[in-house]
Amino acid sequence: DDGPELACYQTVGAGAYEARALVRFDALRVPSGSRVLWSYLRLTVDTWDTGFTVRGRYLRVPWVATAARTTWLQRNTGVRWGTPGATGAGTDVWALKSFGLGGFTGTGLQSLGAWLDVAVVQAWVDNPANDWGVILVNEGPGKIARFLSSQSATPSRRPYLTILYQP
Repeated sequence: DDGPELACYQTVGAGAYEARALVRFDALRVPSGSRVLWSYLRLTVDTWDTGFTVRGRYLRVPWVATAARTTWLQRNTGVRWGTPGATGAGTDVWALKSFGLGGFTGTGLQSLGAWLDVAVVQAWVDNPANDWGVILVNEGPGKIARFLSSQSATPSRRPYLTILYQP
């Protein structure tokens, strides 16, 4: 075990349910007024499954990073997501903007990454108060992915965001 993991899966059959992962970087450390050239998100995932995609969607609304306050139905105590599960296009997440993570090798721990939408990351830099991160949605019924969190005991396995910018 390497520390807390963010579950991302869909179960199948009677009583099926789904877990989605929220990821946010609180301090981008990009100088105000900079122009974002590109951005890349690297995540470590633990999975023994293959042949599925995890879709990353950019959040448009704030959420509280406390499990008791952020649930399938609400993003804070008494404040509901626009759509249960936090994927309402145009309300919870940016419409028509997402990225995919695929190529899972099914060998346990592995590092995957995705290029992020420059306009979205630029919006985070221009107004850090609107940087609410992404939600990871597993599009493979019956497939399990567990992403290592910022609490991982191994720093190189924590989520890592690289931003190339021009001051």
